[in-house]
Amino acid sequence: MKRMRIIWGKLLVILLVGVCLGGLSGFITPATVHAADEDHVWGLVGNAGFSPGQVGGKRVEMVVDTDGTVYIAYTSWADSKVTVMKNSGGSWTTVGSVGFTAGTASSLSLQVYQGTPYVAFVDGSLSSRLTVMKFGGTSWTSVGTAGFSAGATDFVSLFSDNGTLYVAYQDKASGFVGRVMNYNGSGWDTVGGPGSSFSSTQASEISLYVDNGTVYAAYRDTAFGTRATVKKYDGSAWVTVGGVGFTPNQAYDITLSVAGGVPYIAYENNQVSVMKYNGSSWDTIGGGPASPGQVRAVSLVVDSGVPYVAYQDMSNNKATIRKYTGSTWETVGNVGITPVEEELVKLDIHNGVPYVAFRDWSANAEASVVKLLNAVTYDGNGSTGGRCRLRQATIRERP
Repeated sequence: MKRMRIIWGKLLVILLVGVCLGGLSGFITPATVHAADEDHVWGLVGNAGFSPGQVGGKRVEMVVDTDGTVYIAYTSWADSKVTVMKNSGGSWTTVGSVGFTAGTASSLSLQVYQGTPYVAFVDGSLSSRLTVMKFGGTSWTSVGTAGFSAGATDFVSLFSDNGTLYVAYQDKASGFVGRVMNYNGSGWDTVGGPGSSFSSTQASEISLYVDNGTVYAAYRDTAFGTRATVKKYDGSAWVTVGGVGFTPNQAYDITLSVAGGVPYIAYENNQVSVMKYNGSSWDTIGGGPASPGQVRAVSLVVDSGVPYVAYQDMSNNKATIRKYTGSTWETVGNVGITPVEEELVKLDIHNGVPYVAFRDWSANAEASVVKLLNAVTYDGNGSTGGRCRLRQATIRERP
């Protein structure tokens, strides 16, 4: 009898593997296997706290490239220099050298195009002018001239549109207006012509998105009660998208995305809200805030028309991801996906799988990245849905 129990136990393992890998059609029925879902469906990419030092700055930048390689960029807490790392096979490696910038860096922004990472930042070694660098295979070099802006800058946002680089920034030398420049192969040109800006007064919290050559810039507009405004360049001039200062209240931590030619923004005003342009004005998705409580460090991605928003939940100081299902905002995985209090949240999505980078206080304030683990629906024990993760499945032998 004991031998029969051992064989039956092994058979249950085989059957559960079949269910978790997509089912064994014609071999088992849903009632044969008993599986249970867990709240926690997020797993580490590589190891926790993989960065060589503590993370400083305002955000851990992250991009998941088209081949699934995960890149992060951050400034060091110790010296405020930039380091870029990547994970392409389960382990994290440094791209180039640690702390490769000549001096301190702030307002860091990362983009990746066909395996080439680019960073833009306020260059402390050049009187806070704007510098963009790329990794050429062995070392980091400047794209165009280092410190190419006319004066000091802030609120940098870099974007690669099919390999063409654009960068938006606040021009401190000209009344804190917002400008966008693009790289022409040898130097940087101002979008709209010399002296052109997308704001007439101070612009902050700038977020840039370029949609197949159409340049959009979202920003906190001091001329309109520090509410959000979005502009786009129509080929001859900067035009307002849906009215100036359109958010119902002040906007912080603005993030812009464009999907299918439709602009979206997320912003924080205690809670996070996401808005979508309907062709003439802006609608709040879901009719109200996307978060149940107070947040900070907002990050927005629109994937296949579905908006996802990541943020630091101030009720527990952990990261939470929510998506809009078409009728309501729902949490992706569990609330508070990070182990302890976390900061500097950044979201990206690759092949439908969300990734989140953050400064990990459970790992000495170094960088960590998690992703939503693969899960499959099942119909066991009468359930009509759920998730089963093989590596955390529990087998209970019947007596």
